[in-house]
Amino acid sequence: MRGLKDYLAKSQALDVLLALLLAVALVKVVDSLVVDIMMPLISHFLGGGRDMANYFIPLVPGTHSDMTYDEARKIGAVVGYGQFIVALVWFIIIATLAGLIVSGLRKEKDGPAE
Repeated sequence: MRGLKDYLAKSQALDVLLALLLAVALVKVVDSLVVDIMMPLISHFLGGGRDMANYFIPLVPGTHSDMTYDEARKIGAVVGYGQFIVALVWFIIIATLAGLIVSGLRKEKDGPAE
């Protein structure tokens, strides 16, 4: 056990573990932000009042716009553009946060500007 403690203290394994834990927490927070806050607001302002994830284009007979995305997928092929919009918003938020974090770390690594 002492060898493991020494290894963790000297290596960057602890830093990687901490980064992974923070990343998992960040994913959960961003997912809730997108699914529970942003998408309902976007859906409300776009009209229709439906969940953005349930917007789709039916490609087979028997599907109609009053169905949920999952119900329509069970019947046949659909283009789930609502799901794509949710994923796109999620990506934009994560990419922005990652860019801000990397930018901050680079400034910290370079030291204070004089």
